[in-house]
Amino acid sequence: MSEKILVTGATGFIGSHLAEELLWKGFRVTALVRSNSNLQWLRGKNVDILPGDFVTGTLPSLDDFAYIFHVAGLTKAWRRRDFFKVNAEGTRNLVAAAQKAGSVRHFVYLSSSAASGPCPSEHPRREDETCRPVSAYGESKRRGEEVVFAAADELPITILRPSAVYGPRDEYMLSYFKMIAKGFMPCIGRGPLWLSLCYVDDLVDALVRCITHDHSSGQVYSVSDGGKYSLDFFADVVSLALHVRPKKIFVPEWAAWFGAFVSEAYGRVSGRSIPFHRSKCAEAVQRHWICSIARAKEDLGFRPRFGLEAGIRVTVQWYQDHGWL
Repeated sequence: MSEKILVTGATGFIGSHLAEELLWKGFRVTALVRSNSNLQWLRGKNVDILPGDFVTGTLPSLDDFAYIFHVAGLTKAWRRRDFFKVNAEGTRNLVAAAQKAGSVRHFVYLSSSAASGPCPSEHPRREDETCRPVSAYGESKRRGEEVVFAAADELPITILRPSAVYGPRDEYMLSYFKMIAKGFMPCIGRGPLWLSLCYVDDLVDALVRCITHDHSSGQVYSVSDGGKYSLDFFADVVSLALHVRPKKIFVPEWAAWFGAFVSEAYGRVSGRSIPFHRSKCAEAVQRHWICSIARAKEDLGFRPRFGLEAGIRVTVQWYQDHGWL
C-alpha cells in the first residue's frame, strides 16, 4: 500500500499502537507532533515526523494524505476550558486543514464513551441514543464530534467511541493497577458499578477497519470487548494476575468530590495536569458505563479478540517487564 496516513497522538498510548499496526499493514505513516513531544514509542520505527500543533492551528499543509486518524486528545486538566481548547477547538483546526487539503479520503475521529454519557440502567447504550455527557471531558469530546459531523458533507468521516481502554503503555489505568498491587481497591459509593472495557489491540483493529471496510460516511461506532463487567470482577481479574488479595475500601461520594477538589487545587498551584479531577469524579460516581458493539460488528466486521482475562495478563506482564509495576 502506498497511501499516506497522518496520525495525531502517535506518541501516546493508543496512537503509538495504531501507528505500529498501520506500518505492519504496509501504510506510510506520518505522526503530527509538537516540538516538546516525547518520541519514545516511535523510536526505531519507520514513522515520518511532521512538526505541527492542531491546538494552536500551527499546521503544515496536509496535501497528499489519504487518511487522517485524529487520536490525540486531552484527558487530564484542572480547567474546564482546557478540555474544550484541545478536544473541540483543536479538532476544528485539524478538520479545517483536512478540508483545505482536498486529498483526504477519510477522517477518523477517536472520541470516547464519555461523549455519549452513562447508561440509565444496565441496558447497553446504543449509538443512536441521545448523548448526555456528565463531565467537562465528555462534553468537550461531544463538541469535537459535532465539529467532525459538521464537515461530513465535504469530508468522509467516521467516529469511534471506545469504552475504558487498557493495555501496554497506558499510564491512566496503571494507577489503578498500582493500588491493587499495594493491597487495596477503592470503590466510590456502595452500589455496584458496571462497565465495558476494551484492550488496546482491539480498539486499534476497529480504527483500521474504518479505512479498510466499506461503510457509510458519518457513522458512529461504540467499541469494547463486548462484555459487561462489574468493577469488583475487574479488580478480581487484576488481583489474580498480580497474585494479591486487595482489601476493598469504600469511599463516600462526598469524600471523592472533596478529593477531586483538592487534587484540582494542587494542579492549579503546581501547574501540572492531574489524573483525578471533578470531571473524572463526575464520571466515576455513575453506575453504568456499558455500550453495545452490534453496529461495529455489522458494518465493520469488528470481532474483539481479547477477553478481559487475556488482556489483563498481557498488560500486567508488560507493566512488570518495564518496571512500571
